[in-house]
Amino acid sequence: MDPAEVLAVEIKQYVGENMKTLVPRIVGQTEEAKQKKSRGGGGMNRSNEEAFYKELEASQGTGEVAVVRKIQQKWARDDKLLPRFEWRSTGRRETFEPCLDYKGPHFPLKIGTDGKVAVNFQFLKGPFGNERKRRELLQRLNKISGVDISADRINGQPSFPLSVLKDEAALKQFLEVLDWFVQEVKAT
Repeated sequence: MDPAEVLAVEIKQYVGENMKTLVPRIVGQTEEAKQKKSRGGGGMNRSNEEAFYKELEASQGTGEVAVVRKIQQKWARDDKLLPRFEWRSTGRRETFEPCLDYKGPHFPLKIGTDGKVAVNFQFLKGPFGNERKRRELLQRLNKISGVDISADRINGQPSFPLSVLKDEAALKQFLEVLDWFVQEVKAT
């Protein structure tokens, strides 16, 4: 039944001297399941680059694959940007998540095999914990042709189509926004 896991909770009750105590115990969780869960973080299993690109091509096409490869190559060449990548699988889709490790990890976005670029406003910290900075990021992203993120999504995880970035000018603007993001984080 992978990835499903069946568990039971046993609750023992102890009563004595005007006191009642409930003690829960999980029954049925295997050591293998515990390890998978701790590695995946938030119920996600680790994926890999190859699985991501295979699924992206199957679901979106070669144009979107080319865009993500350009983004990854830019970040990999330019260590001042986002040099670490996380590849994850939620079971429904694969994701590519660039990470800036500076005074803790910063994951500004994730790109999914569903063809969406999700902006992680809700998880941003450092200078972007400030709503004013998140709004500035939102405005910069919305200047990209084809990106239209509503201002009321500033505390969420809004997305826009990856296909927008197939346009070279849009991709260039997008990379400039991420460069600005990194500069702002590193200025703290």
